[in-house]
Formats: sequence, C-alpha cells, structure tokens
Amino acid sequence: MLRKGLSPNAVLACGALALATFAATRSPQFGQVWCVAAYLIGLFSCWRASALYPRNSPMRLGWLALGCNCFLSVFRHAALVFESTAATDYRIHMISQALQLPALLSVLLGLGAMWWGVYRLGLGFRVRWRECAGIVLAAAIITWTFRNNLSHAHSPYGLLTILQAISLGVLVAIAGVALLLNALSLQMGGGRLAVVMRCVAVYALTRCLLTLVQADRDNFSLLWWLTFYAVPWIFAFAAAYSCWLADGVRRSIRQQPGSRWLETESTHL
Repeated sequence: MLRKGLSPNAVLACGALALATFAATRSPQFGQVWCVAAYLIGLFSCWRASALYPRNSPMRLGWLALGCNCFLSVFRHAALVFESTAATDYRIHMISQALQLPALLSVLLGLGAMWWGVYRLGLGFRVRWRECAGIVLAAAIITWTFRNNLSHAHSPYGLLTILQAISLGVLVAIAGVALLLNALSLQMGGGRLAVVMRCVAVYALTRCLLTLVQADRDNFSLLWWLTFYAVPWIFAFAAAYSCWLADGVRRSIRQQPGSRWLETESTHL
C-alpha cells in the first residue's frame, strides 16, 4: 500500500474521523491537528504521484507544486494550533498569512501546470483565452469588493491586511483555473483522471468561498468550520487517488506490447 501511496478509502475514513472529532469536541486545536495530518498525507501522496511522471512532464511539476503547498500548509496549521493559547495572536496570524501566500502561489502554479499538461495533448480540448483574461479581471474586482470582509481587514497591522488581501486575489485566480480544470474534466466525459481534476477544483473553489464569507461565519459557525476542516481532506483524497491512478496506468503500460514507446509518449502528460 505504501508503494502506491495511502489508499483513497483510508483517506476518506480519516477525514470522516477528523470531522466527527471536531463536531463532538468543538475544539479548534483538534481541528488544526487533523489539518496537519491531512496535509502530511497530501504531501506524501503528491511526492509519490510526481515520481510516477517523467521529469519533463507538466503533471510532475503540478504535483510537486501542490506538494509545496502541503509542506507550507503543515507549518501554517501547526502554528494555528496555538492560536487560542498564545499570549498575543498577532504573531500567529502573521506566521499564518506569511505561509499562506506562497502556499497559494504554489497551488496556482500546480493547477496551471496540470491544466497545461492535459490541454497540450491536443485531444480536442478547447479554451477561450478571453476566459483567462476574465479570470484575472474577476480576481482584481472580487479582491477589491470583498477586501473589508476579510478577518484581518481592520487589523491595526497593515502588513497583515495586505498579505491577506493579496492571498484573496490569488485564491480567486486559483478558483478560475480550477474552473478551467473542471471544464476539461467535463470534456473528458468521466474517467478517473476527471475525478482527480474535479476534486482539486472543488478544493480550490471551496477555499475561495470560505474566504469570501468568513466575515459572516458566526451566523453559521459549525457549518463554516466543518467545511474549513474538510477542505484539506478533499485535497488529500485527490492526491491519494491520483497516486493510485498513475501507478495503475504505469503498470498497465508496462504489460502492453511496445511499452517503451508508450512510456516515452507519456511524457506529454
């Protein structure tokens, strides 16, 4: 099992246990610890999945970038474990935002590389470049419109406010790229790779939505926090599923006649 990565079913079971633990205890410390566990699983799965692709593959770059997001997120959530017990939460929030921005940039790079890896196959996938320009414009407009809804919008520390606003813009861009990924998965008409792409898209879109509505999270506190703690497990499942998928495809290729040619052609992914 470790050779192929953690089983996707095991990841789902761990995610369900994590949410049940938080729902029973309402402890943010437990929630953050489970987030650390989810990103550790995601980090291992991303590293394993990237190793199954050739060195010059955009998909390999994509999974390595997403693994970098997991690595940074482990430290971010580990810091947030001490948020409620710290003498001053400013340092905790500054560490969180300082780690979140490069983590989100890694997600953006990873999704972009994955999208390009599939799009460049030339299998009839279509994309309107005006949609890409629309993503950039939407990121700017939404960031400006919702800047006062952010949790640190009125913080006396200007750097904290700026970092969070920039992160929101990156999140919206990530959500836009995720929509492009979802469009490709719909054109695929199903399949296991489409499942991975949809899970990654849901991960990105949910993170964006949570950020946009966090100013009103007290009105639906339990639902917001359950979704917040579920998001890392969505990504962990996608990474674990991709790991098993890529390993299975590679073994099938090696069992086919002319497998060397097929493995060479797989570099286009």
